[in-house]
Amino acid sequence: MLLWMLIAATGLAWLATLVLLLRMQRRVRALHARASLAAALPPDGSARPLITVEILNPFELATQRVAVAAIGARLAPRVIERIVYQQTSSILRTEIAKHGVEARVRICHVD
Repeated sequence: MLLWMLIAATGLAWLATLVLLLRMQRRVRALHARASLAAALPPDGSARPLITVEILNPFELATQRVAVAAIGARLAPRVIERIVYQQTSSILRTEIAKHGVEARVRICHVD
């Protein structure tokens, strides 16, 4: 009985550690993205405002439009992600133009 409790406690500790590591990894990526963006801005504060969009659910979006995208997401996730970003930029470009906004819509890759 004591052995099983020890095994369960160890398993829970490993699970908690894994969750914490995943959260920390997500935070590090976000901080790295912010630092990369900040490094690209001029130091004198003369930078113009910039709107960024990060798609948090590209595979869900893809599977909503095309049923076989779920298979593609498993086999070639980067390809599906690229297609979703291309379609999103096209939609953004079209929709903001309807409101008279002149904008340059680009896909940028941040490490």
